[in-house]
Amino acid sequence: MSLLKRSTIVVTQREPSEILQEAIAGFSQATRRVGSDDRKRLSWLLEFVYLSEEKLAELSESEKAQLCFDLAYFANISGQWELPPLEEIASLASEIRNGIDRLRRTRRWVIELPKDSIIERIIEPRPKRRAGHIRLDGYHSFYGSDDFRTSFLLCAADTAEAEGTRIRVCAQKDCGRMFARHRRARYCSSRCSQKERDLRFRKRFTKTERRERRQRYYKNRMAKLHGPAVASKVKPRPVKPTPRK
Repeated sequence: MSLLKRSTIVVTQREPSEILQEAIAGFSQATRRVGSDDRKRLSWLLEFVYLSEEKLAELSESEKAQLCFDLAYFANISGQWELPPLEEIASLASEIRNGIDRLRRTRRWVIELPKDSIIERIIEPRPKRRAGHIRLDGYHSFYGSDDFRTSFLLCAADTAEAEGTRIRVCAQKDCGRMFARHRRARYCSSRCSQKERDLRFRKRFTKTERRERRQRYYKNRMAKLHGPAVASKVKPRPVKPTPRK
């Protein structure tokens, strides 16, 4: 059982104007974080599915409040609602992660919805900005529900259906996270990309060669900053002896 209590968007002791301002700010931030197009929503979803109960427990109150807005925005939930228990969010993230992984490997994902949930198909205008003006660009439809888990699963399925061909697994051997590919990206983050480049660099050059390259780089830098006279005084660092086991 989680030690943290449920968080709620609306606080009854505050003034209605403050509640409205907080809701507007929260959903505005959620729009930037989650995104309005399917590619950005897929990127956010693939980040969400790796949230464990331990990571959720480490969130601050403000981070939990923003997560509440993010989940509501992604699942198309409006109005007052409470953040589900942390174990329920972690279970949902794990379920979607396993489903997307099966979709990637077997090209099939069967979503099991709660039997008592009510599903609605909603048709809304599709706005498009042209020449600085927002105009009607047809209509689009999506499935929704008054149940959070059902609505979130339906939106996750719509997002995976629209942009599922972008899903890749990070090429860094110690990572293995799924991510939404942009252009020809092979790594989920710049950290994994840099880690792989460092690994190739160490395989390409020996320890002595790496030390000599660092020495040349440092001397050239000193020559540019302080002149050749200072650079000529730079001496290589002594090699520390390797301790015996």
